Amino acid sequence: MSKAFLSLIYCSLFVFGSLYNSSILTVCATPTPEKAVTPMNHTIAPRRYETRPPKQPAQKAYLPSTLELYMNQDKNYKRYQTWMVDFYPLEVTNAARQKYFRDFSQYLGVNLAIDNEMGKMGIFNAGVYRFKGVSGARYSGGYHPDQLLIKVLSKTEVDKDAYGEVIALSLVEQYVNSGIVSWEILSKETDRRTGKVTIVKEHLQRPTIIMKKVNGVPIEKTDAWRRARTASERKRLVDQVERLVEPQVLNLVDRYGLLYTDPNKLNILVGVNSRGIVEYANLIDFGAPAIIFVNPRTDILKLKSWFRSNWSYFWH
Repeated sequence: MSKAFLSLIYCSLFVFGSLYNSSILTVCATPTPEKAVTPMNHTIAPRRYETRPPKQPAQKAYLPSTLELYMNQDKNYKRYQTWMVDFYPLEVTNAARQKYFRDFSQYLGVNLAIDNEMGKMGIFNAGVYRFKGVSGARYSGGYHPDQLLIKVLSKTEVDKDAYGEVIALSLVEQYVNSGIVSWEILSKETDRRTGKVTIVKEHLQRPTIIMKKVNGVPIEKTDAWRRARTASERKRLVDQVERLVEPQVLNLVDRYGLLYTDPNKLNILVGVNSRGIVEYANLIDFGAPAIIFVNPRTDILKLKSWFRSNWSYFWH
C-alpha cells in the first residue's frame, strides 16, 4: 500500500472514533427523563418588612418620604432612626377596612358628650370625650358608658394613620369600636366691610374611635409625687415607671413589629400604692405619628439604647 492510502485510512478511523466516543459521553452525561433530578431551591422569600428597594444606597436603610420628613423635623432628639421602616401599619388590608370605621353615627349622634374630659385637643385629634348616657345604660359592647372614651380625629377622611391607630389599640386590647360621626363646628365669620360677626354652623364627617378607659393617672397627679420633696425622690418614682414601661415597648416590637415612640408624662397612666411604690404603668394614645413599624428582629441592644435616649428626652 502507498503511504497516501494508509494515511487516508488512519484519518478515517480517528474521525470515526472521535465521533463514537463523543456520542457515548453525551449519552452517559445526560440522564434519562425518568431519572432527571430537579435541583432544590433554598432561596427564602424575604418578609415584607425585610424588603428594600434595590437601588437604595447600601449605607442607608429605606425610609419612606413621610418618615424621612419627620426625621428631618426631629433632629433635636432623634426619635426617628434609619432602621425604622414606616409608620404603622405597612399597609391596610381588606380585612381591616371591613372591620374598622363602619358607620355607626346613629349611636354617637345621641350619646356623645360635648365636654372634653382629656383637656385640650391634640394636633391629630378633635378631642377625647365621654359618653353622655343615662345612668346604668350599656353600650352595645357590654360596657358601661363610664368605662369608655371617644376620640374624634381631626381629619375628615379615614386614612392609613387612622387605621394604624385602631389596629394598635386592638393589639393592646384597648379597642372597642370605630366609625364615622356627624360633627358640628361653630365658627365665627367677620364681614370685612361692616365688621359684623356671625356664627356659622358647619357639619363634618369625622372618623371616631371608641376605646376602653385605662386605669391610672399621670405620675405628677399622684399623692406620691406631691409628697416627694426632693429631686431624688421624684427620680425614684420616674425610674420605677421606666422599668415598667420599657418591657412593654420592647414586647410590642417583638410580637407585632410595633414601636411606641411617645412615652410622655400624659401618655403613661400609673397606680401608686400607699408605700410610694408604682404598681403598674399603662400606655395610652396610640395615634400617629407615635407608632412606627420596625423589623421585629432588630437588635435588642439597639432598641434598648433608643428607648433610653427617647425616655430621657421626655422625662429628664
